[in-house]
Amino acid sequence: MGSFDQSIHQKVEQYRPAREGWGALTIQVELQQEADLKGHHKPSRSTIAAFLKDKGKTKPYKKHFDLPSKPCYAAEFAHDLWQMDAEGNKYVPGLGTVCMVNLKDVFSKTYVGCLPLVFEKPCNHPNKVHYQRLMRLAFLEFGMNRRLQVDHESVFFDNISASPFPTELHLWLTGLGIEVCYTPKGKPQKQGIVERSHQTIHQQVTAGQTFDNYYQLFERCQQRRSRLNRDIPSRSTNHQPPLLNCPQAEKSQWKYCVEAEKYIFDPQKIKNLLRKGKWYRTISKDKTVALGGRVYYLSKATPKTDVEIKFNPYRSTFLFFGANGNLINSKPAQGLSFNELAGDLGNFNSFLKSVGLL
Repeated sequence: MGSFDQSIHQKVEQYRPAREGWGALTIQVELQQEADLKGHHKPSRSTIAAFLKDKGKTKPYKKHFDLPSKPCYAAEFAHDLWQMDAEGNKYVPGLGTVCMVNLKDVFSKTYVGCLPLVFEKPCNHPNKVHYQRLMRLAFLEFGMNRRLQVDHESVFFDNISASPFPTELHLWLTGLGIEVCYTPKGKPQKQGIVERSHQTIHQQVTAGQTFDNYYQLFERCQQRRSRLNRDIPSRSTNHQPPLLNCPQAEKSQWKYCVEAEKYIFDPQKIKNLLRKGKWYRTISKDKTVALGGRVYYLSKATPKTDVEIKFNPYRSTFLFFGANGNLINSKPAQGLSFNELAGDLGNFNSFLKSVGLL
């Protein structure tokens, strides 16, 4: 490694702790702009990088492997592709913090779902249970869809790891035969159909309104959604209501009932998804590794080393490989069964009763 004179050394030490996101190239450019360093030899990018590594000031490189998924191709028929998204939290008089989760059919522009949520805190967000509730409500009314487009929120997508594992919501949908696709990063307009519904629902349901209780708001959402689907013309649907313009959107070809969900669910579809994946994780000091929120103990692993993980669809096991490609351990996969992914269906039936739908 090339040497630093004391002035350069001090500057690099100042940069890195204050701005942890700065890499060698950024620091090199900053050094070149420093007036008080004129006349000093400026180190190369590789020299700075080696210096940072020697001082333990670099983040360890994590291998990347994209989540197995297909692009969201254009919808070809009604209920081919739905878009789902949660609006930002808003204050609603009488209820407090409210979040609207909307669901639209891309082909027909039908409002297939609108689920209001009331949170205790403004910082709360929808979770797996909420999205499953909305999907099931839509299934009961319209039947099932073929594909679902969502954004990169953590409930849909493991947005922390460089080699993301499918979330429980993703796996549940996959087991039901619904292909999950993600809005391209940096292109929120690709989620525009459901995004525009946020403004419509807000203006026509909650804006300037006060509600006595949750059930009143829920009923108001469903009434307005029905009116938008059946009575109110839209420019995007040939100046007709969506269901008048596209009558086939009344019911999809994939039927659904709550009692039959466990029979619709196909574990093989999840296995087919996971067999395409590859994940990289670091072994903890107690020889465990986390994957998909589940912890696996690897008795033969070396702490603080990286492992490559693959899925064996024939035995439903995860295979853990060391740096030299040797098999360290094989462990039965956790969290892939219907009961683990579907949540409490009894709780969903209780919700249906509470809102008068059962």
